[in-house]
Amino acid sequence: AVVALGGGANDGQKAMGLVLAAAAVGGGTGVPAEVRVAVAVALAAGTVVGSRRVIRAVARRFYRPRPLDGLAAQVVAAVTVAGAVPVGAPVSTSSVVAAAVVGAGAATRPRHVRWPRVARTYAAWLATLPATGLLAAGAARALRALP
Repeated sequence: AVVALGGGANDGQKAMGLVLAAAAVGGGTGVPAEVRVAVAVALAAGTVVGSRRVIRAVARRFYRPRPLDGLAAQVVAAVTVAGAVPVGAPVSTSSVVAAAVVGAGAATRPRHVRWPRVARTYAAWLATLPATGLLAAGAARALRALP
């Protein structure tokens, strides 16, 4: 529950930032209450719809945690995500949980961790940030060049 609460608070900040940026472009200031409610509903619906797939992927793709491994991973993920909220650090809840599961597996049964899958996923995470930044820079230049 703490992971979900921290994830909602963290993802809510990111979503509100996007809404606020869009409002600022349109000349508005602040985030109206109905927009806050819409973002909260969208985040909750996304969690309900997509969480089962994410849980299965994390629990089966990298490592099948035993109960104590799962507990350790969830405690660390909860502390990490909840600790990111007060400082406004934009962490990905699913990435934090996945890394915690891999860490618990590496500590207790490293031979059972599917290291090639972990390596591919981590490489994708590392490539995503700079690639997205470069794409956004290109998009911003293209939009500014429009009449």
